[in-house]
Amino acid sequence: MNELDQHPQSAPAPNRGTPVVPAPWDLGGQGYLFLYRFRRDWLLRHAAIPDHLVSRFAGGLGALMLVDYQWGDADPYRELLFIPGKFRWGGLERHCITEIVVSTRQSVESGRANWAIPKRLAHFEWLQTGRRKERIRVCEESAGSFSAELSYLPVPLPMHTALLPMPLAQPNGNELLLTDFSGRGIAWPARLGAFEAENANLPPLQELRPLAGFRVAPFRLRFPVAGRRRLDPHSPPLWSPG
Repeated sequence: MNELDQHPQSAPAPNRGTPVVPAPWDLGGQGYLFLYRFRRDWLLRHAAIPDHLVSRFAGGLGALMLVDYQWGDADPYRELLFIPGKFRWGGLERHCITEIVVSTRQSVESGRANWAIPKRLAHFEWLQTGRRKERIRVCEESAGSFSAELSYLPVPLPMHTALLPMPLAQPNGNELLLTDFSGRGIAWPARLGAFEAENANLPPLQELRPLAGFRVAPFRLRFPVAGRRRLDPHSPPLWSPG
């Protein structure tokens, strides 16, 4: 079909005066979720964990997500995010988003303020290339580009975050912001095809095969007000880097 997206979303010029949309947020749209179980040595070899989190890495499921938020409390925006796995903070073990770009300044400023999610701006193209086939391209001026060919099967399955919980803990200075997002949707088994990441802040995921992949459409998600927990500076690391 090679039909261009009818609603392209480009990265706007930075605007420090962009108002923050406070939590909670209720959002809906479509997206892709690919699950991985990354080896620690592979992540370190490709600098896929920020230095300040290296000693806290606890393994578990990681994820690549590509999301098209089409309606809700925030203006429509698109998102590419990477989760290496879980991280441990004393007795608390949660997932952490370490790499994320979005298509609107509103999402950048609000995501940082509400949940300490380290969002940056990028330009997104989301194209339908055939029956149950899509191509997604993400370009960030200072960090190269990402592109992927995606396809999915016509086998709808119910999905709920209760079946695959990924509560977040995002470091923010001397505290953690804790977010237990929830949602539901219809999942379709998906495949991640041709994949390129040129100088992007992502590890070379083309070297790995996902454990599972889903296109989720439609979905609804709720991002609540984040909880807060002070960090214990004396919390021992899981292991010593290097």
